[in-house]
Amino acid sequence: LVYLGNLLDALTLCVSHPGAAGRVFFVSDGDDVSTPELIKRMAYALGRPPRLVPVPSPLMRLGGKLTGKGAAVDRLLGSLTVDITRVRAELGWKPPFTMAEGLKVTADWYKSSAGGASK
Repeated sequence: LVYLGNLLDALTLCVSHPGAAGRVFFVSDGDDVSTPELIKRMAYALGRPPRLVPVPSPLMRLGGKLTGKGAAVDRLLGSLTVDITRVRAELGWKPPFTMAEGLKVTADWYKSSAGGASK
């Protein structure tokens, strides 16, 4: 997961840093969380209670197979983390915004938009 402000900061650094030329770097908010934890944090940022129902992974995989959504379930249950060690070490980059800050800004934007106002 990467907040837009962190992505823009990393891109700006890559444009100006001579060590970034021709290189590929992974960026994230630097806070690896599970899908349930992300849902909890998103709900908190939106000021809503998280509504999570524990479902065993094998049951979810079976449901994915039966509905033709096996690949989507695999992505949901798999690891979505990226290693940002290289961009930190080689370019000295660190995310200027925490995940909580990024989620709050995004939630505030969503709540003020037409999509968030109708909910």
